[in-house]
Amino acid sequence: MDLNKLPATLLILFIINGLGPSFAISQVTGQFPLAIVIDSVHLSHPSNCGEDDGQIFIEITNDQPDAIYSIDGGTSWSQDSIFTDLAIGDYDIIAAYPDTFGLVFKPTLSLINPDEPSISTVDFVIPNDCIGVQGEVTVNADSTQELIYSVSPGIWVDDHFI
Repeated sequence: MDLNKLPATLLILFIINGLGPSFAISQVTGQFPLAIVIDSVHLSHPSNCGEDDGQIFIEITNDQPDAIYSIDGGTSWSQDSIFTDLAIGDYDIIAAYPDTFGLVFKPTLSLINPDEPSISTVDFVIPNDCIGVQGEVTVNADSTQELIYSVSPGIWVDDHFI
């Protein structure tokens, strides 16, 4: 039995002889493997449809330098708890300490596209003559993302007064 990873704790080992009533008791000090616990997983969804800029950050208890992490169910592992440049999709989170049998799984998490904007109103000011630029279009929209606006293909502005 390897007792190298036991914490500084007193252990009492009982060894029982299966052939009779005799047994041995021994006191041992050593270190237990640290239990790994995922405290939280922070998601940053992709900023726009089709962008691969999502992130996953895994926080664990007893963060040790040898902790390893996976976001694909254990197919690949990383010593970094921050995963970047992620596309929308499902991610199976696992954290572990190598050399121990302890793995911690989280339910599958999903990175999703941002919500589509919702246009609440569009107001027009029609030019009163054909000379000069006097017309105006005002668009009021709601979104969880920063919006840009256009009335001409390829010409985008940050202001909702077009």
